[in-house]
Amino acid sequence: MNLASTTESEGVGEEYSLEELVQRTGVSARNIRFYTNRAILPPPGKKGRTAVYSPQHRALLELVRELQSHGFTLAAITNYIDRIPNGSSTETIRLHGTLLAPWLSDR
Repeated sequence: MNLASTTESEGVGEEYSLEELVQRTGVSARNIRFYTNRAILPPPGKKGRTAVYSPQHRALLELVRELQSHGFTLAAITNYIDRIPNGSSTETIRLHGTLLAPWLSDR
């Protein structure tokens, strides 16, 4: 997975510490590290000795949670995310999650 860059239009200068990313996504720090080790998420940036995460990391974590809610296995999630073009914007990543929404209003 090599989606490390974000475009100018999305969250310029916006960065999250691991703790902030956990709070905003509801994904545990342990799982974030696991997803990074499995290349589901790109590695975080560095600011000194501190890891920093971008809006792209947040969008990918939200997509992972959405895929899990639809019953995707970790292997299927990895496959799905690997098909998102490198360098995709956060909006494009979020669109992939939106496309998973049920078509029927009763769901």
